Amino acid sequence: MLEQFSILIGGNAGDGIDSAGLILARILNQFGFRIYIYRDYPSLIRGGHTFSIIRVSRKKIAAHSNRIDFLLALQQDCIDLHKDKICEQTVIIYNSDLVKNDSLPLQCKLLPVPLENIIKEEKAAPVTRNACMIGVFCKALGITKNVIEYIFKKNKVPDLDVNIRLAFRGFESVECLK
Repeated sequence: MLEQFSILIGGNAGDGIDSAGLILARILNQFGFRIYIYRDYPSLIRGGHTFSIIRVSRKKIAAHSNRIDFLLALQQDCIDLHKDKICEQTVIIYNSDLVKNDSLPLQCKLLPVPLENIIKEEKAAPVTRNACMIGVFCKALGITKNVIEYIFKKNKVPDLDVNIRLAFRGFESVECLK
């Protein structure tokens, strides 16, 4: 696993972005990483773009980085608004049902996930898309399902069974990164 990296997860206000950021941080903390979270606070109106940046390091950290190593995009705005933070090494995990392929930087590692289709198949609430993205991210990094389940249970994630099922669907939808 990398020694230091940054993750940006973004979506619409009301999509559970803050909760997903905290869960990602807690998962990575299990491996001894230090965590710094920068949260965007949009207006109180649901639907506007919001995001969290999680910086992860083996050493002490006190600020986020403007370079993103992993971008988890629940919708198109996340790609459009954060292009300046993307570099060639960025891994983009994106909702292939809502993000236009022609908007994605081709030099990046792209991991498409049909989130809307998965949610429909599972008859789950749209807010559970973030659990699916967490599963994809964990698989990409080589983090096991056991860790996901442990953190979800430990943090009393609402609708636990549904969220674990969606995280596992995401996990199974991609390959580990090399």
